[in-house]
Amino acid sequence: MHRVSQLEVLLTNFYNVIPFDSLMSLSPTTQEHLDDAKSSLRSALVSASRNERPATIQAIADCLSQIDKLSTVDQILDSLDSLKQKWRDKE
Repeated sequence: MHRVSQLEVLLTNFYNVIPFDSLMSLSPTTQEHLDDAKSSLRSALVSASRNERPATIQAIADCLSQIDKLSTVDQILDSLDSLKQKWRDKE
């Protein structure tokens, strides 16, 4: 029980323990390519909104959403790895 409560405290103070903005989860090259892809998909979405069927628009929007999620999930996984390492160091 004692271990669980310590973990709860660490997770409760997650943003204080590891500043979310300071993490560099993806390599700069990968992040740059993903940013380029997002920019292209946004342009495609603008064009598709005028010229394409709703299913096409939805598919492009889904791709854009998945790229955004990729960066966020990678940062969260890095944060959890760091928390796990800090937890091990304290033991």
